[in-house]
Amino acid sequence: MRLTALLACCSALVAADPAEKPIKHTEIQGMNNFIGLRYLPDDRYSGDAVSPRGDYEMLLSVHVPKEGKGPFPVVIYVHGGSYTSYNKEGQTELAKELAGRGIAFCGFNYVLKPKGIFPQCWWDFPNAVRFLRKNAATYNIDPLRIGAYGISAGGWLISSAAMANGDHAATRMQGGSVHLPSFFAKNNGVLVTKNQDDEWAWLKPIRDPAPAWPGESGGVSALSWDFCYFVERGDRASPAVQQWAGQGAAKPGYADAFVAAGGRLTITDLTDQKFAGKGVHVPPFFNRGGGKGEADALDLDGKPGKTLGAVVADFFVRELASPSARVPAPEVFPVPHLISGPAPVTLVAPRGATIRYTTDGTTPTETSLEYKSPFSVAPGTTVQAIAIAPGMQSSGAIKAEFINAAPAPTVTGPESLPPGETGKPYSATFTANQAKVRWNMQGDLVAFVAGGKKNTVYSKDDYTYPNHMRLDADTGVWSGTPTRPGSFWIQVWVAGGPGMLGGYRNYRWTVSGKDLGDQAPAAVEAADRNQVFATLKHWPAEPATALLDAFSAAKLRVLTPGKVGDPALLLVVHADDRTKAETLLKDFSAKRPELSVSIESAKP
Repeated sequence: MRLTALLACCSALVAADPAEKPIKHTEIQGMNNFIGLRYLPDDRYSGDAVSPRGDYEMLLSVHVPKEGKGPFPVVIYVHGGSYTSYNKEGQTELAKELAGRGIAFCGFNYVLKPKGIFPQCWWDFPNAVRFLRKNAATYNIDPLRIGAYGISAGGWLISSAAMANGDHAATRMQGGSVHLPSFFAKNNGVLVTKNQDDEWAWLKPIRDPAPAWPGESGGVSALSWDFCYFVERGDRASPAVQQWAGQGAAKPGYADAFVAAGGRLTITDLTDQKFAGKGVHVPPFFNRGGGKGEADALDLDGKPGKTLGAVVADFFVRELASPSARVPAPEVFPVPHLISGPAPVTLVAPRGATIRYTTDGTTPTETSLEYKSPFSVAPGTTVQAIAIAPGMQSSGAIKAEFINAAPAPTVTGPESLPPGETGKPYSATFTANQAKVRWNMQGDLVAFVAGGKKNTVYSKDDYTYPNHMRLDADTGVWSGTPTRPGSFWIQVWVAGGPGMLGGYRNYRWTVSGKDLGDQAPAAVEAADRNQVFATLKHWPAEPATALLDAFSAAKLRVLTPGKVGDPALLLVVHADDRTKAETLLKDFSAKRPELSVSIESAKP
């Protein structure tokens, strides 16, 4: 299978799930339903409203109680699926449970693999929160009282988005982070890795430097989950947290640090024996047919007699709709907090909240200076801020350390990408505000290595993409002969060099003409020699890593666009090495019959 067909291959892998068929948005009986809403600016959408992997990934639905006056607190559901599948539907029972307590419900879809989605999916969650606040009057929801719960990857997503502030950057897709003040103090802003040209060397801010809806807050008051990440980065300014676990399970690894830093943590135990002493993953919220069963849980006071769904609803009532409800902490811009001279600072809180702040190292109080407009700070300044609103607890104090360092470079051009046409050579050159930079790209077209490096999707000199396109990492030249028409979201990244913090710019690239598929020009076909040849299904990290090491030892040009441990890990091989790679894979898997592997038919 050639790389031009890779997106289709990856889509097919996840489309097999029934949840990924073309979408029917669910209306919930007894509620006012606002369904299939775009929560991002138009340039993020392709116009593909039918495909299950098209614009549907970036829609949400709001379901508001008919009973009661409002405005209502709202809880956002963020689905799981290994960042590759599933969607916002299927939570009607918990939505009705919340509605019975006077809380609205929102189902949220986010951009999925095989697109290049990190950190964009983390950014899009607060962008959805901002969208809800921007349109709060339309949907009769309270902009001050927003929470979220996430299942599996959904828990990972909301914790990553909400627990790390502008002092943090991410590495290697969804795994790994750095605290920028400490990082710059120790490493002078350069991440040292074994391979300076792969994903480990790219630092990307976890908070969006340019939110989709400026002036609206992306903060939430409460989060509930089974899986999480970055929580050890949380503190007094973080949302209240509810962690689900089996009764008798060890305390979460993040718990002590989070609580010591002022975080508010509730652990809700499931009492069914199947969960005893263990963490839980995608647990049931309600028992089938009523009565006792696997969804039984201890309530917020530690007493039995409720289901997990009821206790989750109780948690959100306490954190969003009672006197204990706390205002989300302000957001501090610019993000990341890197400045090389005096710079303006903007503070953002939900409408209806007042911001109080300090710049002298003291914790703000309700009598501290009131924020009314942007103010200037010098490098080395620490800004702390709280949000206050009538009838709610004040937020914890957010802390932003402004580092004396040059901000990440920015993409200065072109203003837009000229349209392309299938079968015709195409070229565009990206420019930056610095002379010596490195280039990188993600979005709808995901990069694959052009050479034979082990377990990396990036090469030193050239990035190869579906649609027969390439990006020169040194010159920023985007060129090739496209073979597939469509409208593609492209996110271009630039950094001062390997291991440095990057800046980005979004583009929409439109390609017209016929779908040429495998009838691409001969010169393009000759250059595109990488093929998907196998899928490792649910392989643990140990055997997957051992297999990749074996390929490397045999000097076979095999790589993976995914991450070791992914539920469906694609293997890509240079066409000249395919036969030997297949033989090695078959020999390896024969010794591990418990492992599942699917080998693609060879393409001429």
